Amino acid sequence: MPPRASTDAAPSSLQAQSAAEEYRPDPKRWSALSVTLVVGFMSLLDVSIVSVALPSLQRDLGATPATVQWVVSGYALTFGLMLVPAGRLGDAFGRRRLFLLGLAGFVLSSAAAGAAPSVAWLVAARLVQGLAAGCLAPQNSALIQQLFRGGERGRAFGLFGATVGISTAVGPVVGGAILGLADGPGGWRWLFYVNVPIGVVAFLLALRLLPRGGAAGAGGSTSSGCCCSAPAPWPCSSRWCRRSPAGWRSCGGCSSSARS
Repeated sequence: MPPRASTDAAPSSLQAQSAAEEYRPDPKRWSALSVTLVVGFMSLLDVSIVSVALPSLQRDLGATPATVQWVVSGYALTFGLMLVPAGRLGDAFGRRRLFLLGLAGFVLSSAAAGAAPSVAWLVAARLVQGLAAGCLAPQNSALIQQLFRGGERGRAFGLFGATVGISTAVGPVVGGAILGLADGPGGWRWLFYVNVPIGVVAFLLALRLLPRGGAAGAGGSTSSGCCCSAPAPWPCSSRWCRRSPAGWRSCGGCSSSARS
């Protein structure tokens, strides 16, 4: 048995050495990281940025408090549901492809949310927007793994962690600033429209900077992961949106619970 174990260990060490020798730092890796971090910041900011606009949104669209809560909790719900399958799809079909697909969907759904003529349209657009954002998040960490090694990878993940923390904290502040600049009826629409020019520029830069390839093969099935992750945000979203007596003010608690 011991000789067999040492024989098995030899190919594995050779594979690790071969992978280290094959690694060639991408000269555009830090620029690519900057683009993915901006996109990640934008998608995570949208979890909480809308909460400050719910009173004016409810008034303009004539929505009930229970319905308007889905503008926030629906985004958090579909965001969470998409993380596991999007990570596996990125491994199977390419992280660059999934990132670009998710970013295009995010930009289009942001424009649809901004132009929403009714609360039903807005909720549907936010659900799609959450799915698109859920496609983006796993590609961020996977691209860091692909582009960086050693100490550089640690620094890249540190920047990614800081982006996540800051974006989730400053959402209401940024939302309030945008509402202050876009005062008047329909000012809440700019919370969604602001994603469009940023997303278009990021899409063009991602086309140029993100590396091609990086797919690891289809691997195993993700159905068990999806089934395990799917129920997690659902009790929070459904229970709060049906039973909350506090109106739109309880929506922030719902979205934060869904994120955790």
